[in-house]
Amino acid sequence: MKSLLRLIQQRVRFDVRVTIKDADAAIKLGMTAGVRFDAAQAQQPAAVHIPSTALTQINGRNMVWVIDANNKAQPREVVAGEFTENGILITSGLQIGERIAVAGCIRSLKIQLVKPIPEAKL
Repeated sequence: MKSLLRLIQQRVRFDVRVTIKDADAAIKLGMTAGVRFDAAQAQQPAAVHIPSTALTQINGRNMVWVIDANNKAQPREVVAGEFTENGILITSGLQIGERIAVAGCIRSLKIQLVKPIPEAKL
């Protein structure tokens, strides 16, 4: 059983050919691409991806600090999905577009007034 689990967790690479219906003019015959399919993301279309620094635990429960329209931070319990190299997928408890604290989350107090800093443009 252990060897089967190890085999399932390994990544496998293989060549495939695909047909793209109504392809954009930028797609040329013979082009190649690197593609990664993540089964966990495919099964959780409503998941929200957040930085790992935004997730904290309070009394053993996964929490994020949601910033409301009045710039007050309030804790909210969330369900954490897959942990990735770029952060964490939140499968329940957050909606796309909500503002959350991504730094200083350990020190935040309930209903604390915060000063949001816009995300840097890369």
